[in-house]
Amino acid sequence: MFNKQFFLKHQGKLLWLLNTPVVCLWFRYVLRIHGEGSSVSSNKIRGILPHVIFWYENGKRKAEFRTHAKFSKRLYYAFRPVWDLLTALKKAPCASYGEPEPCFGKAFFERRQPLLIYLLNNTVTRRWFRWVLRIHGAGSDVGYRNVIKIVPNAIWWKNGKEYVAEFRTHAKYSKRIYYAFYPLWWTLHAWDWCVADRWVPELSFGFSTLTAYPDADPESTSVDGNIEVDIANPGETWATIRGRSAGTGAWPSSTDDSVLWMKCATTASQYRAMARPFYLYDTSALTAAAAINAGTKSVFGSALAYTTGGFSPDLAANIVTTTPASDTDLVTGDFDQQGTVVQCDTAIGIASWNQAGYNNWALNAAGLASISKTGITKFGIRENNYDRPNTTPTWASDVLSQCTGYFADQTGTANDPKLAVAYTLNTGTVLTEYPDAHPETNTVDGSVGFYSAAENSWATVRDNAGSGFDDTTLSDVAAYIRAYSTTDTWAGMNRGIFLFNTSALTGSAVISAATKSLYGVSKRDDVAWNAALNIYTSAPASNTALEAGDFDSLGTVAQSDTSITHDSWSIAGYNDFALNSTGIGNISKTGITKFGSRFATYDVANSAPTWSSLAINRVNCYYADQTGTANDPKLVVTYSTYTEDVPYVIAYVTRTDLFAGSSRT
Repeated sequence: MFNKQFFLKHQGKLLWLLNTPVVCLWFRYVLRIHGEGSSVSSNKIRGILPHVIFWYENGKRKAEFRTHAKFSKRLYYAFRPVWDLLTALKKAPCASYGEPEPCFGKAFFERRQPLLIYLLNNTVTRRWFRWVLRIHGAGSDVGYRNVIKIVPNAIWWKNGKEYVAEFRTHAKYSKRIYYAFYPLWWTLHAWDWCVADRWVPELSFGFSTLTAYPDADPESTSVDGNIEVDIANPGETWATIRGRSAGTGAWPSSTDDSVLWMKCATTASQYRAMARPFYLYDTSALTAAAAINAGTKSVFGSALAYTTGGFSPDLAANIVTTTPASDTDLVTGDFDQQGTVVQCDTAIGIASWNQAGYNNWALNAAGLASISKTGITKFGIRENNYDRPNTTPTWASDVLSQCTGYFADQTGTANDPKLAVAYTLNTGTVLTEYPDAHPETNTVDGSVGFYSAAENSWATVRDNAGSGFDDTTLSDVAAYIRAYSTTDTWAGMNRGIFLFNTSALTGSAVISAATKSLYGVSKRDDVAWNAALNIYTSAPASNTALEAGDFDSLGTVAQSDTSITHDSWSIAGYNDFALNSTGIGNISKTGITKFGSRFATYDVANSAPTWSSLAINRVNCYYADQTGTANDPKLVVTYSTYTEDVPYVIAYVTRTDLFAGSSRT
């Protein structure tokens, strides 16, 4: 905030404070340039920047420098309460978002985090401010623990060595701040709109536009609700009602609705009703580094009703995956978008349904694998004895079996559907390694290939032991294919080899992510083959020198899930391959990691491109003998040598973004 631009923008005000009689004594004391703190003495200061002041003395211009931005620090700490208050009120452009932030949105909480945490934990203000946010008493499990983070819909605290996150179904804390101080915001809005923004911009609090608060629905990141079939007599056959591509109703805004519901028609072997609920959770807070150990899906029951006879009361609820068309809405066409693989090993029978508390499903291995660490986790509940396995239930006239539960639009969060995840979080360290430049001591890189002045079959070119290599090149092909002049014959092929000394990881390293990068320098594609490059393992005869025979040492299993085509190949920057689990598994923690590059679409697939006389398709990159390491092949590994237990992140279905309505001025 108090950078060079601040000092230049407010130079006139600062110099007035530094040189005006009486005021200057106080302000020079604030900046510690009084007495022995500076040589400026009583001379008039002519300029000030974060670390230097200027003045004239005996006709000479003098400058006094500090080793750091001392005057920035003094301005901040001397008036910190003022800055915190103004920062909390003033809407300013947010560098990370590139535009003015919405009132009380995510950016507001990020930029005002220190002040909000101070108000939540300070002895004088904590009771009052927690009451304002309704996280006092039974409103939250935080109790008297210090809050360590707050965002529009969640708070975090530490319980011993454990971290706990408590999520709300909507932007509750944004809403509380807005309504609790409603008169203040509108007073500031009136001031900005009528006076400050028109005449004195420096005094604006940033509320010239104040947006109205919308209702809880529609959702912004995730949704829950029920999709059902409800038809009149004479009903439908089991195969027809279960196999429907669409339901008769979708309820994404339900507060209390069916979790299980099945009803027979009065006509023999016909059925009238079926329900399939959906529950989506934003679990991106886990991050890709999370190692999930356990998970529990929970629904708060509200009612139970069934008549005895036929299949009833033999229904049971279990967890399945879902794939609705949207993450934020449900439509009748989502009825058939539930899976059949159980995500929990124990279903809950309808007779055991808890009508006044949570019904819990402990996720099995399939369920844990279905939790998204970086996005939206999509679960649903499906009847386990008949609907999921497609077993026709025993018919009895007009028999009904139903249990209901609360959804996210129920007031508050005490009864919301929730997903609790136990996981360990790797504290990542980053290791970046490059191959050695020539002469190599530990690792080598370079290009290996087969070249011929005669015509060859595709099999000969691809499966040859190799005829040439270059391990001292500054730049060369990462992969190359060339056709011969005779129809359907070929002249040559190249592959790249890249070795990295990753022994610094040590055997105790837990690798969470890795990226192999090649800095592109040129490319050529004569006839639009558009070959795609990927990373593979390699096994050269030596770690420090290449030979022609290394051409056939490359593997055929892709180490990244995403290839890069010729058309997408950057020739002025790094081309990054995020390694998949196979690639990460091939990183040596105690020795040399050996990767290579080849065209996935033709070379690895063993499928010759459409022949064209003397056509060439290649992508070139820099190798380690290029001066410096700025353009070298590199392997970036994120790892940890220990883990920190973070046992539970509780995710609820998320509601609307704050202030998505129309502007009010």
